Amino acid sequence: MYTGQTRLVSDLASLFPQSNVGNLESIAAEQVSNKTSKQIVFLVSHAEPENLTKSVDDLKSGLTHINGITVVGRNNTYFSEIGKIHQPAIGALANYKDYRALKDGKSRELVERSLMSLYAPASNVNSSLIARDPLGLYQEYLNDLASGSAATEADYRTIVAEIDENLSVDDVKNTSLRVIDNLVQNIQNEHSDLKIEYGGAPYYSQKIAEISKSEAERITMLAVCGIIILLILVFRSIKPVFGALLITSVGVLVGASATVLFFGEIHLIAVAFGASLVGVVVDYAIHFYTARRLTETSKITANRIRAGLLYGTGTSLVGFLALAFSGVNVLMQIAVYSAFGLIGAATCVLYLLPHLTGISKTAGLTTKIPEFLKFHRNAMNRIGYPVVALFCLLMTGAIVLDYLDPIDDVRSLRVTTPEFSKFEAAIRDHSDASSARMMLVKGDTIEQILQREEILQEFLWKYIQNDTISDLWRISKIIPSVKFQTEVSDLSTTILKSHEAKPLMAVIPQQDNEIEFLVADAQIISSLPSAISVLSVFKGGSNPRGHMVILQGVDPDFDTAFLMDQFPWVSAVDAAQKYTENLKKFRIEATYSLLGGMAFLTLFFMWKKGVGTGLQIFTVPMFAALSSLVLAAAIGININFFAIMASFLVLALGADYSLFQFAADEDDKDPAYLAVTYSAMSTILVFGLLAFSKIPVLQTMGSVVVLGVIMAWLFSPISDVKPEGENL
Repeated sequence: MYTGQTRLVSDLASLFPQSNVGNLESIAAEQVSNKTSKQIVFLVSHAEPENLTKSVDDLKSGLTHINGITVVGRNNTYFSEIGKIHQPAIGALANYKDYRALKDGKSRELVERSLMSLYAPASNVNSSLIARDPLGLYQEYLNDLASGSAATEADYRTIVAEIDENLSVDDVKNTSLRVIDNLVQNIQNEHSDLKIEYGGAPYYSQKIAEISKSEAERITMLAVCGIIILLILVFRSIKPVFGALLITSVGVLVGASATVLFFGEIHLIAVAFGASLVGVVVDYAIHFYTARRLTETSKITANRIRAGLLYGTGTSLVGFLALAFSGVNVLMQIAVYSAFGLIGAATCVLYLLPHLTGISKTAGLTTKIPEFLKFHRNAMNRIGYPVVALFCLLMTGAIVLDYLDPIDDVRSLRVTTPEFSKFEAAIRDHSDASSARMMLVKGDTIEQILQREEILQEFLWKYIQNDTISDLWRISKIIPSVKFQTEVSDLSTTILKSHEAKPLMAVIPQQDNEIEFLVADAQIISSLPSAISVLSVFKGGSNPRGHMVILQGVDPDFDTAFLMDQFPWVSAVDAAQKYTENLKKFRIEATYSLLGGMAFLTLFFMWKKGVGTGLQIFTVPMFAALSSLVLAAAIGININFFAIMASFLVLALGADYSLFQFAADEDDKDPAYLAVTYSAMSTILVFGLLAFSKIPVLQTMGSVVVLGVIMAWLFSPISDVKPEGENL
């Protein structure tokens, strides 16, 4: 089943949920994903054939003794299982090459081959078998099945091991993989010049987990250190630092606890992104301490900023909770983590911080604004929000019409490391597994599907002969259709009655003409070895079903699209394409959700504050969210589903900046502007770290948020003018 898709499946299995319903193509792609996500592939090479064979045997033997590991391949057990099924139908089974010889009337060749096998020194043909199969078709049939499913260079051998699905993640990571590493190392120590390249989804998952954990630790440490330095420079006091650390700690702990409660675990990518929550909730601490006055208690300060803080928290929740409806597990975890973190942080500012006497007596920040910041604020105040709103409409049109050239290809999301690249190069250079293509043959009954598999084989025979394709691996290769078996039996009988067959018939015992054709049903299919039975795809009951067919050793220039035009019952099984289509669907849905959310919040504030004031409040966050995508596309950042999700966060943060300034009393305008400035600095610091992440999902989201926050801060002064006498 290994088809070179392990890398892709590993990176994305944790991001996209498995669908409970879907078409046969989607179900087939998930079956491939499930199968390959448990496989470890070994490429073994040595210049001396004897050492290569010995090393391969040692590796196979060692793997079979590891708990939860099974070596996938055609071993004695495999053929024993197949033999039990085949036994009644011997005499009606032939590989495709012999079937073509029968049809082409090449009786002499088949008879001579059978006679040679009878008298060969190592012949294992007994009288019972030859009585049932005089032409020796079954023996060649077995040899064909034993030849392997993936071609490998002569000096390379491929071994595929599979991890038991009942093993826990910890057992795989801490036990199985470690034992495999030790086994490989020991075998390499025993044989000089031996090379073993190995990898697969379990190793990819382990490496990605390590990267995610490292990213979370690095981002958290740098973010906290950077914010501490920023707060000390801004407030010139250690007390606000303790308050900010308290708020961020509460936010992170509440968010993490809620995620565990809802999901039972926290995905490491969610942990890495959750570390960036520090850059969001610290805004609340900055807003609180910037608004502090020497002549008032901290409780009065909290009451004074309550309206703006609650409005800001509410709009931020809208942004984060949008992720909860994304259909992607890791984003749903980020949504819960962030939403509850925000609630915890806001509650801490309003109800806990004012009661901590050591912190509540801290004097506020000086409100003197540097000249260049004053120039910025005054310049933006002169820009009318209708002009910015017009640009919002233009950018909306560009996004809806896909002028930003979105890239939904899931391969752009793959994590890249030197180890991954090295293994991929080895697979590509020394095995045809990476060039395999998977097709789905659909039908109403199993017999019909088997016949259609054989029609496909017939059609592709010329491509197999000219080496465009090396072979087709399919269920009908193991269990032929009744039609095929009948034809083989009739053609064999005709040849045995021919003049050329007389020498053969003279030396065989009485022929056994009783053949019980194999009639494939669900029970027979399920009794096949797992490597074969997994090719069967069905939705249950009487729903349409299909069988996967693997085209092996496919030439890179061979386009399988024409097969679907030729045969309407054939379709492609492509995990990458499936995930890409899902990603595009999610992106489009997220885009319209973003635009719908903007419209809803704008109408809400227009209803609460009047048309002009409502537009003034929400024009800036809309502009920030939309321009973040336009700017990202302009500098070469992929616009995909995750970029759209990041723009939700920009919308939420931009709303904070607008509402903090809009809600401020007239004599608090300067502190509010400073709070927004320092909040933007802390957010850029944290999400800037994400922008340099090794994980493309985090890299994209971090980059878009940084661009959006810059635009939100740049245009936020547009929102700080409030009609006389109006209060939130």
